[in-house]
Amino acid sequence: MQQFLRARNIVFVNDQIAIRSLQLFAEIRLDFVDNVLLAYHQIQGIKIYSYDHKLMNAINRGDIEQASDNGIV
Repeated sequence: MQQFLRARNIVFVNDQIAIRSLQLFAEIRLDFVDNVLLAYHQIQGIKIYSYDHKLMNAINRGDIEQASDNGIV
């Protein structure tokens, strides 16, 4: 993953969000964009509103938040 993040043709506004999004993508079955939203929610505390039930269930579950507390981020 580190080589991917250092690629010259890939630009991230926030490396921490990018890394967490990739970690979530590997852990749970959501679209990558939904994992980006989850990462913003977890790291920056941004409130997410969506009609996507899978995304909202993931946001409301405590197990995803606990993954962050265990040093995954």
